[in-house]
Amino acid sequence: MKIYEDYLKEVQEQYPDEFTEMTDILNRHDTLKRTNTNLMDENQGLQKELDRLTNDIGIYERDKTNDILRLNNEIAELQKELERTEDEKNRKQKIIEDKIKSDRIQNKQLSQVVMAINNLYWKCKEQRKGLQLRFEAEGTELEPYGDDIKPLDKAEKQLTIIGEFIEKYQGILDSLTEHTQTDSATKKYSTQGYTKQSHH
Repeated sequence: MKIYEDYLKEVQEQYPDEFTEMTDILNRHDTLKRTNTNLMDENQGLQKELDRLTNDIGIYERDKTNDILRLNNEIAELQKELERTEDEKNRKQKIIEDKIKSDRIQNKQLSQVVMAINNLYWKCKEQRKGLQLRFEAEGTELEPYGDDIKPLDKAEKQLTIIGEFIEKYQGILDSLTEHTQTDSATKKYSTQGYTKQSHH
């Protein structure tokens, strides 16, 4: 203890302003020791807090990385769905455009057919007077199909009259053909009889 006591006296002599007595040095030592202990405890606490925060940050980064991967996958899937939807939209749009184009062509062709039927109908009406034909489907009016009737319905009714005209006209042709054949046979027979009489 003598050596320790001498050491304290030496320190007191070197710093007389700070330590008036040796007990001041001992008190200072106790204070520093407690402070050091407190600092070490605080350091351990801070280290634990740092470890906890580091662990939380690691968990947070891992979770966010997983979220990013999940969102990227969802974005990729949505992009594929968008592309499929765009392809389906384009396909349906093409079908619609083709249908519109086809309808236009059909409407044009149908209009031409209706116009041809109408022209043929009026030809039949013009020719019937000379042939003295009257059509049952026609009625008594000159033009029984007015503007109120739909074009296709009108064309259908006109076709009925055209059919009647063709049927009656065919009957006339058949009758003329039969009559012509009968006249030819009679003439031939008469000619043959005349020839026989001449020979006698």
